[in-house]
Amino acid sequence: MMELCENRDQWFRNSRLVDETGAPLVMYHGTPDASFGRFRDDQFFTPDIGYARRFLSSATSSSSFYGVTDRRPGVFSVLIRAENPFDTRNPAHRALLRERFCGVHGEGALTDLGLPDWVEGRDIALWLREEHADQGFDAVLVDEGRDEAGQRPPSWIVFSGDQVRVIGLLEHGSDEPEPDEACEP
Repeated sequence: MMELCENRDQWFRNSRLVDETGAPLVMYHGTPDASFGRFRDDQFFTPDIGYARRFLSSATSSSSFYGVTDRRPGVFSVLIRAENPFDTRNPAHRALLRERFCGVHGEGALTDLGLPDWVEGRDIALWLREEHADQGFDAVLVDEGRDEAGQRPPSWIVFSGDQVRVIGLLEHGSDEPEPDEACEP
């Protein structure tokens, strides 16, 4: 099982993923197999637990590309330390994407939300790490698009699994996540 969150405030320190009171935002990650020990780099996290639940089956998640099976479906609740997230709603970030990424590394087209599409998100994450490492970006916000239910919530792609701390796991079939008491305020 993953290392659960300990010393939350010290670990979280300068993260920019906070609510209006400055408290860490709880994010979620749904997976068809929650029996891993560490999140891989460049994983997607959403603030919407309902949206995360859509990914409990390998048939509805990109996990099937990596050979993940429906062994232990679950939704992780996590805290993310992202001290310098790349958000194209920020004019400087948008300009960097347009000037250095578009037409060279990918399209870099922005959706109506002012965000890159999720499909291009991992390419943008790779580009930021390789070509702009000196700027210290550690996450990128992407638009998950629309479906028959309407606009999906944006998601964060977190560059390193070391930026993620688990605070609970909602296993398929249960109603409430198992909390990590070490992360209680």
